[in-house]
Amino acid sequence: MTFDTIASAYDPLARLVFGRSLQRAQIRLLPRLPPGGRWLILGGGTGWLLEQVLDQCAPDYVLYLEASGQMLALSEKRVQRHPARNRVQFRQGTEASLSQQEPFSVILTPFVLDLFSESWLAERMIPQLLQHLATGGYWLVTDFVPTNVWWQRGLVGAMHLFFRWTAGLRSNRLPDWLPLIQQRLPSVAQEAAVNGMVLSVLFSRSSAASP
Repeated sequence: MTFDTIASAYDPLARLVFGRSLQRAQIRLLPRLPPGGRWLILGGGTGWLLEQVLDQCAPDYVLYLEASGQMLALSEKRVQRHPARNRVQFRQGTEASLSQQEPFSVILTPFVLDLFSESWLAERMIPQLLQHLATGGYWLVTDFVPTNVWWQRGLVGAMHLFFRWTAGLRSNRLPDWLPLIQQRLPSVAQEAAVNGMVLSVLFSRSSAASP
């Protein structure tokens, strides 16, 4: 699965369908996060969120981990003149690319979990990310959630079909990711957006969490 073919069109398409609501959802809980520390942004796309993090949260270090080389190039270009550019490391890859000695005080996964099946999240992605979340750290998830509203289900279905054609998406339905993480980490803040289609949830690791 790769977003290289639609990298340059990704943000305009999102704004066409949702306006600025997806962007607002991603930053809604940023003020709840402590400044400084080591941050991981996984799947941040074209770098819009990275700019907001650098401006609002003043992290000491950010690993910007993105599977798409085109998305990564756009992100680097976006912040190349930012005063905090030297605090960011850009790396092409996924959570599987992280070494064992890379702990983070904050992890952000913006519209990433919806691309995978529940079994993959439960057995692979969530445990891997938890291995890198330090005690006392936070995981901020912003993503689509399953809904029973017919037009929302239709819209999500159309998006999945589009990404299967353009990006090789393998999942054919939206995973119910929230309880999968809540089994392992407590949520400390939650905000809904886009008429309940999207949730931003802040999880806290106050002690060692089960993988």
